[in-house]
Amino acid sequence: MVALCGLSLAASAQNKGGQLKFSETTIDVGRIWEDRGKVTRDVIVTNLSEYDVNILSSQAAKPSVTLKWDKTTLKKNDKIHLKVTVDPKGINYSFRIPVTIVTLCNKDTVRYNLMAAGYVDPAPTTKEEAYTMQEGNLKYKDNSVTPAKMHRNEVRTDTIWFLNVWDSVMTFKPGNLPPAIKIVYLTKELKPQQEGFVVFSYSAAVKNDWGPVFDQFTLITNDPIPNDHHNTKKFYFVTDIYDDFGSWSKEQLLNAPHVLIDTEEYNFGQCIMGDVITHDFVLTNIGKSPLVVHKVKTSCGCTTSDLEKDTIAPGESTKIKARFSTYNKHGGQAKEIFLITNDPDQPKVTMRIMGHVLDKPKQ
Repeated sequence: MVALCGLSLAASAQNKGGQLKFSETTIDVGRIWEDRGKVTRDVIVTNLSEYDVNILSSQAAKPSVTLKWDKTTLKKNDKIHLKVTVDPKGINYSFRIPVTIVTLCNKDTVRYNLMAAGYVDPAPTTKEEAYTMQEGNLKYKDNSVTPAKMHRNEVRTDTIWFLNVWDSVMTFKPGNLPPAIKIVYLTKELKPQQEGFVVFSYSAAVKNDWGPVFDQFTLITNDPIPNDHHNTKKFYFVTDIYDDFGSWSKEQLLNAPHVLIDTEEYNFGQCIMGDVITHDFVLTNIGKSPLVVHKVKTSCGCTTSDLEKDTIAPGESTKIKARFSTYNKHGGQAKEIFLITNDPDQPKVTMRIMGHVLDKPKQ
């Protein structure tokens, strides 16, 4: 959603100045838990106007969502942070809460409408409610760990809890472990209705990748349920890996590169199954030092992308050529392309190709 200075979102008028650009207009916090406290998401706001933009007010429709700016005046090409915090207490299940931001740009008042969204799991009142997932005779509070991000040199330690709902003692030993994961501690055996846990570490340096990463590890048990291999329990680690911006000097941060995409979404409308959709996204470095694109990833094999160059000088632009094959696709589609860069404010940019695929007409 983009508003023009001198142009409200609900009216038409001459463009008098430029625009604010939000890294996302629907701030989706995903699945959160009532008893695990507040969750904060960072939205990057860029001033593309020729004028200064002042934040006059920002408010959500409900007090469970609060907003905090790192500064309230944006000069040309400024990128600032809007922190959106959701307090899950008092929210029942899925939610969509409107957020209104009012700015002043070249003497014109401009209103922006965003949305905070997500899903709240209520606080458990019994042990059975706490362990909501089950694999064979083993229940989990959650079988995955999903930190929002890690830096390239970070080692993270996490714990996964489980509950034996079998009528016999269940034993545990390590199964398949990817190179980035090491078992720190593992409960060796559990009596019926007894709780246990596994403590593991994850090394981003060993993973040696950029952006979204996914790893699975297993534990081997004596769970006797046949046919479905329930004796092997699966656990998952999902995160995003970026540069270690915390180690950058003040001078490096002041002269950092900054990425700007002309549009994060391309809607192709309608097409016939089998068509190939192409679109060029334009990337510009509006920062003060070279922008490095570490990696380009796509959400599925049906989407590919080519980057003209992976190092972009200050003020320079380049193209990301996206291609989406609609073979064997049907109905509404939304495919994503992830760009991982050395921009400390916005190390991951998400671009989307959207539209509706129709069946081929009958001969």
